[in-house]
Amino acid sequence: MLLDPSYPIKKVLIIVAIILTTYGIIIEVLQTELTKNRVGEVEDVIANILGILFGAIVFRYIINRKLNYNKGLFF
Repeated sequence: MLLDPSYPIKKVLIIVAIILTTYGIIIEVLQTELTKNRVGEVEDVIANILGILFGAIVFRYIINRKLNYNKGLFF
């Protein structure tokens, strides 16, 4: 489903962002619960979310540029 080229990129990015955000939150919770010398922090979750957003923006830029190049709009 997600690997199908006809599947909308926006939906793929949203699904991936949700998965990555959930993973980051789980890691922070486990860090607090399973270790004695580490603490999960909200700031780390925010940094993870900002990284995900930045990655999504760069990905969209690259994909859009490639699609426009293939249409002959960039010479």
